[in-house]
Amino acid sequence: MNEHPNPTPRRPVTTLDRAFQLLAAFRDAGGPLGNGDLAAITGLPKPTISRLARALVAAGYLEYVPRVRQYQLGVAILALSRAKLSAIPIRRIARPHMRQLAMELGLTVDLGTPVDGDVLYLDFARADALLTANADVGGRNPLDVTAAGRACLAVMSPAERRRAYDILARRRGEDWPMIRERIEASLLEMKRLGFCVVEREFRPENAFAGVALRDDKQGQIYSFAGGVIGESAAKSNQLLYAKVGPGLLRLLALVSDELGQ
Repeated sequence: MNEHPNPTPRRPVTTLDRAFQLLAAFRDAGGPLGNGDLAAITGLPKPTISRLARALVAAGYLEYVPRVRQYQLGVAILALSRAKLSAIPIRRIARPHMRQLAMELGLTVDLGTPVDGDVLYLDFARADALLTANADVGGRNPLDVTAAGRACLAVMSPAERRRAYDILARRRGEDWPMIRERIEASLLEMKRLGFCVVEREFRPENAFAGVALRDDKQGQIYSFAGGVIGESAAKSNQLLYAKVGPGLLRLLALVSDELGQ
């Protein structure tokens, strides 16, 4: 006897799904991709890739590079990205406050949101003389070894955190128990201080503090992180706890108030 007489039907995979899958393959590519590369990344048959690529080129979402006989993202993607970024109210609200804090402390301040085990950067501010690394809008860093990511994990619901942990556990393999222990310590720090500090775990030259909020109107989690990149990261502990963390809490309060949280 069938114990599930009315199973939820699986949604069929559509051409649109495959087109998005093809575009997503370029996310971490760092350059053009050929049909073989796309087949290896997506698992789609080469004839399907050729057909979809032609349609995406015609729409401007991909460009064909004749010299290498490969594809790269087209300029139409930029228009979509800009439209999406413009539709995120917290970017407009937070930008002047981020800039003020960055100039006040002479450091980088990032705005991000969690996506598939990573923090996706939506905006950043920096002191004029400071060089930044991997803080470009649209860039991604791991949730589990960054202050921004751990702050996001702290404000997730238990179900959201379990899903994130599943992704991270698959990614980290045998290193996951050690990393999870560090995450749990950061979650406790968030409860105690309202912010967490992660020093030189993601990169030896990175030391950051992070905070996060849940925008109930948008149904989205956002993080703010500020810190030091470079040789001074090794000596930044006192700065992070005495100035950066409290500064981020002030930033969070201002943004939350303007969002009506």
